Amino acid sequence: ITCIILTHRRIRIATNYFIVSLALSELPMSAFDAIFNFLYASHNVWHFGEEFCRFQNRFPIATIFVSIHSVRAVAAERYMAIMHPLKPRLAAGSIRVITGITWLVAFGLAFPRCSYPEITMDDGTMRCVVVWPDDTGSK
Repeated sequence: ITCIILTHRRIRIATNYFIVSLALSELPMSAFDAIFNFLYASHNVWHFGEEFCRFQNRFPIATIFVSIHSVRAVAAERYMAIMHPLKPRLAAGSIRVITGITWLVAFGLAFPRCSYPEITMDDGTMRCVVVWPDDTGSK
């Protein structure tokens, strides 16, 4: 879908650019999250090291935020197109700025999860857990 939108000038509209952002956020989610979470959930043992534990607790969360905010941008753009049809559409520069801010905010919101993951040993089994500061054992 990304190639089609980028190669055909006629379908380069704001909604499709936000859909490209959505597609690009879902691609790493399926590559980096699905397989590793399936293996971790099925065996309940973390085999992938401490650095990947940090990566795994930040990157998929950020891509989920990008997905959510890309859908939100599509909804806002469609709302404006329907409710205010005579107002000018978003320019390409504005779309790039909105998309860039979406990605930056998403990685910023996911940053705390990157700071606190640890590899713990539980009955001789390695686990990747997020240990929040001042956590009193409650979830």
